Amino acid sequence: MWASRPRRVLPGTSDVAARDGVTLIELLAVIAIIGILLGLLLPAVQSARESARRTECAYQLKQLGLAAQNFHNSFERLPPGYLGSLPAVPVPPFLDQYLGVIPYLLPYLEAADVFEQIDTEMRRDRHVAGGWWSDPSSWSVSQTRIGVLVCPSDNPYTSRHGTFAGLHVYYDADEQLVFLNGLYLPHESGGSVLGRTNYVGSGGGMGETGSPHWDRFRGALTNRSQNRLTDILDGTANTLLFGEAVGGHLAGRRDFSHSWMGSGSLPVAWGLGDRAYNRFSSWHPGVVQFCMADGSVRPISVEIDEQSLIHLGGIADGHVVPHAGVR
Repeated sequence: MWASRPRRVLPGTSDVAARDGVTLIELLAVIAIIGILLGLLLPAVQSARESARRTECAYQLKQLGLAAQNFHNSFERLPPGYLGSLPAVPVPPFLDQYLGVIPYLLPYLEAADVFEQIDTEMRRDRHVAGGWWSDPSSWSVSQTRIGVLVCPSDNPYTSRHGTFAGLHVYYDADEQLVFLNGLYLPHESGGSVLGRTNYVGSGGGMGETGSPHWDRFRGALTNRSQNRLTDILDGTANTLLFGEAVGGHLAGRRDFSHSWMGSGSLPVAWGLGDRAYNRFSSWHPGVVQFCMADGSVRPISVEIDEQSLIHLGGIADGHVVPHAGVR
């Protein structure tokens, strides 16, 4: 039988006062200190996670660049930016395929099985009435979710309004303006099922539309383009090929996303200032990542001046800006 250990109580004190314990004030102080430490730690953790996501995003962009180079090795040219009307006219009506650039790269992204199910005419010199979505096989396979095409800092499947089935720029000679058509499918009409992407080709300043001014700044991936790497006179390391695009985020909500089947290329002339549908954009703080024509990946500040961005987009405008906007 265990005997209790004797205690010695000092004269003038009670037995209760001699017991060990923590006061309420001490407990609150400890909780406050823990809260402060967590407040200091969480931003560091979030920053580390974002850094890892940004690195993974850069790797995926690089895979697109390498796929484009492998396509070039096979066909001695880059794929077309998209298959739109030529000469470029307003749409609808949709008298052409409006297939984007990514389907051409699928065999080089370990997605040959997806590529083989696309029945839409893919030759750039052939025009087919009706968009890719009118072909049953192409429509079915367009719903495939391809992980390498989604930035880990974003979720393009959260769009509320619709998904872009194509992007198209055209020149209005009467107004002397270039316009961008975002051809989207509302979710209630099938847009909700489409496979999506955060990566879109660069059309340069405003693409190639017949505009006397803007065509000087045409990019590597434009409407039915067939550019070779040797056509990039400003240098492949200084010319945009692919970039990030959120798709359309207004009034605190995600309205649109891009489909990998149809969203071909975007102009750069509107800058990188916000996440509107007509701009390259991302969720990486302060930057949008681009894959250059040589396969390297470069983060570009959203504060880059528009003229520098236009020169980075052009393949042969005679202006080289090797380090503009880098962050």
